[in-house]
Amino acid sequence: MVVRPVVLAAGRSSRFLDKKSKLLQLICGQPMICWTVGAALAVGRPIVVLGHQSLKIQSILEKKFPGKIDFVLQEEQLGTGDAFFTAANQCSIDESFLVLNGDAPTVTSYLLAEFMNKILAEKNRKDCALVCAKADNPSGYGRLIPSKNRIKIVEDKFCSAAEKKINLVNGGVYYFSARAVISGLESFFNNFCSSEVMITDFFNHVCSIGMDFLLFEVPFNNIAAVNTKEELLTVASIMNNF
Repeated sequence: MVVRPVVLAAGRSSRFLDKKSKLLQLICGQPMICWTVGAALAVGRPIVVLGHQSLKIQSILEKKFPGKIDFVLQEEQLGTGDAFFTAANQCSIDESFLVLNGDAPTVTSYLLAEFMNKILAEKNRKDCALVCAKADNPSGYGRLIPSKNRIKIVEDKFCSAAEKKINLVNGGVYYFSARAVISGLESFFNNFCSSEVMITDFFNHVCSIGMDFLLFEVPFNNIAAVNTKEELLTVASIMNNF
């Protein structure tokens, strides 16, 4: 099985409130995006999806990891789902994908290896999988909601009052088999008509059409992400204690 890591690094970081992309912010001695891409390299040759401040991010990554990364450009920032589809369109139909957000420098190569080992060890291999964690303060993270023997990710801003109390959160690391991508994409676009497509929308769709899924729970500190400057300080403190 060929597994291709895809790092989503195209967004505008609107909640970070800084002209400089959050992915370029220094954390524990190097730009944030370098931690994520370095972890992804342990699985395979990653595709990094660029968009906002693409030239700066690509330049830093080419210097840090010369000749080890492929890049694609998301021409319009139409969501993380569209970013993933942009990368998948550059790959062969027999490739599976490990997708991770560029703003989670706490995700390590060890975690990704354990995640993939869990998937490969399954007797009946799953078509999609998700890293998750229990958070003391889940605010800002998508919640995992049981739905008819399936699982659904609901973004924090769309959660009901009851759903906001759920502390099992999306860890931002996804696996999709080649079958899930091929079968899921066609039916997804036949049923989805929003101008912005999130990777969580595609995960929810793949689960909803009956494909088997797996949840891989880890400690929250292993998936903590950065959306604000306050979270940057928190994540830096976590990483200093790894």
